[in-house]
Amino acid sequence: MSTTPTLRILSVSSRMPYPAGWGFARRVYHLVGGLAERHEVTMLCYSVPEDSAQARAQYAAQLHRLVTVPAPGGGTLAKRLAQGRSLASRTPYLVGEVRSAAIQSALDELLEHEEFDVALVESSQMAWLRIDGLPVVLDEHNIESALLRRMATSETSHLRRAYNKWEHVRYRWHE
Repeated sequence: MSTTPTLRILSVSSRMPYPAGWGFARRVYHLVGGLAERHEVTMLCYSVPEDSAQARAQYAAQLHRLVTVPAPGGGTLAKRLAQGRSLASRTPYLVGEVRSAAIQSALDELLEHEEFDVALVESSQMAWLRIDGLPVVLDEHNIESALLRRMATSETSHLRRAYNKWEHVRYRWHE
């Protein structure tokens, strides 16, 4: 009987996928959990205040290592202001909302001090990260530009329709 060599996988996500109470989280949780059964998986992800210490500990127990960074952002007003500022940028808001120096710094630290065979990046939103020296697998849950196009055509608010059309164009370029 042949054995499959254990890989050292670095998984990077825009959110901690535990508890897995929504589609993206459920998918990432089961994918990474399945990989962790046979391989050494380190997860780097954002954490939000709702992610309790107990949830982090329960999820970390399934992995080789869990590294979390506080998620960027703020309340609704901060989000609307960031969406408005993003209109003048080529970077779609959906990418800008998860872009931070903190997660890039944590990633650089991991890459400097640990060895990995492959990086698994969850979602094109996180594809801006600089990952040098590793093969990178981009795992897509959705085709975000297609979702934005659908949102633009079904939106009843003219302002939101125009915003989603522009976000669709920028995200399509990003993808």
